[in-house]
Amino acid sequence: VIDRLNACTSTEISAEDRNRILGEAHFLRGWYYFQLARYYGDVPLVLNETIDLSQMDVERKPVKDVYAQIISDYEFAEQHLPVQNIVGHAHKYAATALKARAYLQMSGNPINDKEAASKAAEACREVIGSGRFALVKDYFSQFDGLHEHNSEYLFDVEFDNTANKSLYGGQVGTTDGVPHENSVYWVQVRATPTMFGKFEENDMRRNSMCRGGHIINQDGNEVLVYDEEYESVDFIYKFRHQLGAANRGTGWCNWCNSINFPIIRYADVLLMLAEAENRANGAPSAEAVEYVNQVRRRGYEVDIKTPNPSVDIKMMSGAEFDQFILEERSRELCFEGHRWADLVRFGKLKEAFNKAFDAPDWEYYENVKQYFSEDAIKDKHLIFPIPQSVIDASEGKIQQTEAWK
Repeated sequence: VIDRLNACTSTEISAEDRNRILGEAHFLRGWYYFQLARYYGDVPLVLNETIDLSQMDVERKPVKDVYAQIISDYEFAEQHLPVQNIVGHAHKYAATALKARAYLQMSGNPINDKEAASKAAEACREVIGSGRFALVKDYFSQFDGLHEHNSEYLFDVEFDNTANKSLYGGQVGTTDGVPHENSVYWVQVRATPTMFGKFEENDMRRNSMCRGGHIINQDGNEVLVYDEEYESVDFIYKFRHQLGAANRGTGWCNWCNSINFPIIRYADVLLMLAEAENRANGAPSAEAVEYVNQVRRRGYEVDIKTPNPSVDIKMMSGAEFDQFILEERSRELCFEGHRWADLVRFGKLKEAFNKAFDAPDWEYYENVKQYFSEDAIKDKHLIFPIPQSVIDASEGKIQQTEAWK
């Protein structure tokens, strides 16, 4: 798209449309390479249309070069995207927020770019300073498929089963969820008791999990009830399918629903700013602490902008804040796909993995626990292995990452 649009001289494409399309293409390329950099480290940079596969450069570039390209793509997107775009399409501040995420990842392990933290904070502050975004009052409204494009929305993977359910619907929340007599949820992915224990009882975000609940039909209505049969199981219940069949819509089915998957939302930006400032300065600022407290107040269902001693954290040392913000991200962003990258960035992957299996009520999961031991996580697990299919397709030009040989 980038190559062909740049080569196109047609006047039928307005400058506005040209900028928007190029901005979206660079945004997506930056996003895709960010995934590759986080998971695989050094990867080839293929930046132009490939016509002859034999001529394609498949040499793995250093991860720092890959991140430089990611930042370049996001900056291009910022300059060319509109402030507001069609729902489901990238806009300027989505690019700025994801640029901040890339800088933040660069600031920690394994790159440890000390200048990247202040750049991440600067990008977050630009999103916050725009005044276009705010925390929604109802935390779970963001994940029910009915209220997704709200003041907290920056960018999602969009699903819609109203036009053609075989093409547009998704399975967000289906493989996890709570037991349901109509199999609305498949209950294949569950949380650990350690995760449930991270939340205080009055933190309503704890309801991202459901301990011991299941859904039954009662007097013609689907309702959530609790049963001893499930009391030791922590089901994931963040992405909430509508309980009433009528509310789910005629085109709805458990393998095809309209719940979006969030890529980045405003609460993440507030938490990123706090982490970035702490990394850059060695201590949190009053502003950073306040933004974290706003996220927490929403979680405890008190007024977001009013200080509340029963909920708010106080100023602390940089080391204390470092640990706190890692766990607060876990509470706020659980099951949204950030935890592994967060743990790698903080250098806490092995520690967190071992703690996950310390809970005394893991008996229900003995068939899983048997596969894990104290030394199950090794240094090589900070990165993914290159798929053998990729090595084979490159005819050996791409070699396996050294740690995985």
